[in-house]
Amino acid sequence: CHVLKAINVDDKNNHFSSVDGNLYNKSKDTLLAYASGKSDSVFIAPENLTAIGAQAFFSCDNIIKIELHKNVSNIHEEAFYNVTSLKEFVVDTQNAHYKSLDGNLYTKDEKGLIQYAISKENDSFIMPANVERIGRNAFIGAVKLQSITFSDKVTAISTDLFSSCDRLSEIKLGKSVSDINPMAFYLLPITNLEIHKDNPHYKLTAFDSWLNNMGLSQKGKQFNQQNDNSSGEKEQ
Repeated sequence: CHVLKAINVDDKNNHFSSVDGNLYNKSKDTLLAYASGKSDSVFIAPENLTAIGAQAFFSCDNIIKIELHKNVSNIHEEAFYNVTSLKEFVVDTQNAHYKSLDGNLYTKDEKGLIQYAISKENDSFIMPANVERIGRNAFIGAVKLQSITFSDKVTAISTDLFSSCDRLSEIKLGKSVSDINPMAFYLLPITNLEIHKDNPHYKLTAFDSWLNNMGLSQKGKQFNQQNDNSSGEKEQ
């Protein structure tokens, strides 16, 4: 609903409320839906906001920056799905649950990458070393991203993680990746795929076969890897 400019709720409604034209629960501490057609380029969380629901900002094309204060403690991993113009998250340094690094949103301990600001100008992204988990929609629509390097602690890559990343041609996988969804790299224009030399789960021949079966003709690199298994399968 790209033209939706306001969501208004009757004051007598016992379950929902509206603040600044956006939909909240009755106590106004959970944002359920931002009016996607609003012209505002910045969202500043109200002071009493503690939670943001699933796809609350879905297709909010005008939002460039999202500012979260110290009280926000519960953000659904799909809260910022398809915010096409998003360039920056800013999180209060006193927030005990979340933080922003280089404009992207993480858990406070940096173990979770919740959302990459998909309209950033950067064409490459090197994941912080502490990241173990990635939100399922974290990179969807990052059309300017051409290269990504995973941390060595990430173990799983979900389906559609890179959907609509139309320029993503280089992927470097860390040594702990052990679970990659078969559709994770579907339709990506990959020209360079690298696998950490100490990854015990995957090796290059398996990816060559896999990518070719997905209709992709490019090859990858298993840089500096010494491995005698040539079966072309995921290693056990």
